[in-house]
Amino acid sequence: IQRACRDGARAMVYEEGSMAHDVPCGNRFIVSTRWRVEAAEPSGGNGSGAGATALAIRAATGVEFLKGCNMLTGAIRGGAIKEMRGCVAKHLEIAKAHLPRAPAAVSAGGAIG
Repeated sequence: IQRACRDGARAMVYEEGSMAHDVPCGNRFIVSTRWRVEAAEPSGGNGSGAGATALAIRAATGVEFLKGCNMLTGAIRGGAIKEMRGCVAKHLEIAKAHLPRAPAAVSAGGAIG
């Protein structure tokens, strides 16, 4: 599952969700990640809009259970979020390497409510 949309004039939101078929109860939950990329005023900006635009990037991940997994629920949720934190960190590292001149405010590892 993937979708992207505009959130206001200055932000884009990208959401994805997937099932893990190679883990116990993999067909019973979806791991979701939401990225929000927003144009922000550069630090020390005067609001004139001149100069480089900073990007504020927020990534959040969560696990939605379609069916219960009894005793495995907590372990699955914790393992999936831990794994996604590593993936999000790698994606942000790649993004920073491709945008070396743009300052970025980055937040990773949050949970989707």
